[in-house]
Amino acid sequence: MKLTQNSDLANVGILLTVLSFLGLLRSFETDFSNRVSYIQKISLAKLCLRQHTIRNDIYLPVLQLATCLRLFHRVVPDTPEFQSDGDSVLTSTLVHMAYQLQLDRKPENFSPRECNLRGKLWHLITILDTMEATLIGTPLVAIRSTSTKTLLPVGDLTSEASNTPNVELEMAIVSFFGNLSPLLATLRDMIELVLNKTGTTKVSKLAEYVQLMETLMETVLGTLKGKLTTMPKNASAIYVHHKALSIKSLLNYGTFLLSLYTHIRVYFEHKNDIQMAFHYEKKIIQLTVTELLPIVTFIADDPKQYYGPMGALVTTKFFISTLQRSSFTGLSTLTRLRYHLHHYDAIYGKEDTDTHFLLQKVTTKSEICCKIYWQSLRRLIFQFQMDPRPAEKIRDTVEFLSDGTNLNTGAFDKIWRFRYTKEQLLEIIDLYDSGLEDISYSEESFGSSTSLSTDSASPLFDFNIDFDYVAESWMKELDDAMILPDIFLGI
Repeated sequence: MKLTQNSDLANVGILLTVLSFLGLLRSFETDFSNRVSYIQKISLAKLCLRQHTIRNDIYLPVLQLATCLRLFHRVVPDTPEFQSDGDSVLTSTLVHMAYQLQLDRKPENFSPRECNLRGKLWHLITILDTMEATLIGTPLVAIRSTSTKTLLPVGDLTSEASNTPNVELEMAIVSFFGNLSPLLATLRDMIELVLNKTGTTKVSKLAEYVQLMETLMETVLGTLKGKLTTMPKNASAIYVHHKALSIKSLLNYGTFLLSLYTHIRVYFEHKNDIQMAFHYEKKIIQLTVTELLPIVTFIADDPKQYYGPMGALVTTKFFISTLQRSSFTGLSTLTRLRYHLHHYDAIYGKEDTDTHFLLQKVTTKSEICCKIYWQSLRRLIFQFQMDPRPAEKIRDTVEFLSDGTNLNTGAFDKIWRFRYTKEQLLEIIDLYDSGLEDISYSEESFGSSTSLSTDSASPLFDFNIDFDYVAESWMKELDDAMILPDIFLGI
């Protein structure tokens, strides 16, 4: 290749990034052990980008390279040899570069092919911006009111306007993102509402967005359980793309909703509106148990069987994040239930044996779910030799809970003192039974062969908490872990 102009080096970087992804995919198809080649190529691609001063050298290929690297970091599994967060362009930088190139505007005097490319690039960057906000709680950078750019209509994607030899595939992908537009717009409305740090969040408005979001997710993307189908042999690229992107979106949006459910539940608890608090507690269980639990053991065993090598590569990092959040949420639920059992006489009265039996039943099911989340998370990390820190954080939290010397005496009695009714406990049992229905769980099925070490993972959640010593400092520790990223609500 001859380097005759400033943007040529960026094109080399784009090629290296694509080759890195192909190398990563081949490694993912086998045992995910040969990382050297793709790590070297991605390092060279970063070097190409560093040759451009991003504030000054704003060419379309430079933005393409920076976006490619950001995409690569979004899906590549974190491993001890390759940490994806150390040397990459921030999404906010991509948005500012796009503004400088006026990608947010309707193009003038461009060929159909470049108009198509600019539109897709702007759309992709705004999706990355939205994803970043849901994952780590950053405000949106791209301002929708200033944008006049839209994707090229599918009917206009002729061979003259297409950026790929496979026009049919490009039409299908553009159509897929077009169908996602109402869902993305609602998600951005929610993000702008909850991340508005200058005012207060209207909970009634947030509840409307949540309900609309839930409906759109099921209508446009389907359900996690519905996606648990074996990948057909010789599946088309269109089928693989749609399935992988659907499952990734469901996981990402679901994790964001889980944060909102938790905050809204706490809000209603503080308002002493137990009915509404329980409504959102059920939503948490529906999302983490009824929706997620039926698929996690199958995915932990072999994600490639259900999503293919490409789909598994794109979605595994999101599964890790979802399992980690669900583990903390499940641990919070389990601790709440154990608290009720510990103080049963004071909360429910000595004579109410029926409620005690139901509470024990729910607690047992909650313990099983916690173990399944934890062990599925460990299995995925072990299978793909990924960074073990997500699992270690859960282990550290459990150890913190188990060690009474870490905890202060105080006001735990002020927390969770409302009583579950028998009807509420029966509702919770039905939700757990629905999630556990197709799972054949046993301690042996999650043995040490899939552990990160030789110890069994089973005893992790067999801890006892001395509630006479726990107080608000411990509650903050658990809440910080459970609700991360910290979505500011101002309520």
